Amino acid sequence: MKIFISNRLKFFLNNHIYLDFLLMTICIFYFLFNLYKYPKDYKQWDFLFFTAVVVFGITFKLSLDIPKKMDITIKRLFYRGIINSEEHLKIQLEKKASNFARFWGILLGIGVFLGWMVGLELKAWNIFLIIFETFLAYLAGRTFGIMVAYGTLGYLLKKENILLSLKPDHIDGAAGLKPIGDFYFFQAIIASVPAFFIGTWSLLLTLWSKNGYIPQSALVWK
Repeated sequence: MKIFISNRLKFFLNNHIYLDFLLMTICIFYFLFNLYKYPKDYKQWDFLFFTAVVVFGITFKLSLDIPKKMDITIKRLFYRGIINSEEHLKIQLEKKASNFARFWGILLGIGVFLGWMVGLELKAWNIFLIIFETFLAYLAGRTFGIMVAYGTLGYLLKKENILLSLKPDHIDGAAGLKPIGDFYFFQAIIASVPAFFIGTWSLLLTLWSKNGYIPQSALVWK
């Protein structure tokens, strides 16, 4: 976990209740805002925003387990005798993941910030939205950086001259490498959530357009 977040965010994110409270507060506030502004016209409500915040909260909390799962993966490989170095590999992975997390967090945060600055008028709600989504983009960028760094495990093994001792007759049916498959399957699930979210909403908007039921904000959503 220490490589995943900065010290300033560690307490906030380690205590998931604070992140849950922030996202829940935003959703409730925006729900009341829509209820006040469009009391009878639900087509004006930005349901894309509501669902995005909920999906982000669930997925991000799951992604916090990625470093822990990588630690477990390395331990399993070491205890099985597949690799002959545990601590050195962990240190190198943590160093790389920390650099990648910082780079991608800042890059994605800046990208979302500039995108909103160009696309939105500087009204009170929009200013808050820019800050809020820039913060979430920074967190998402750090997650992405961690995942990319862990995706280079094979390259790192080769670079650090850590030999693999495969066991063709291993009970896991994968020459002892099943822990790696388990880990990358978990990462694949996390990585597939944005695609699933966008695909689901694209399908909904397409169905709505064919049935003539399109929220006024649908063009903005697209």
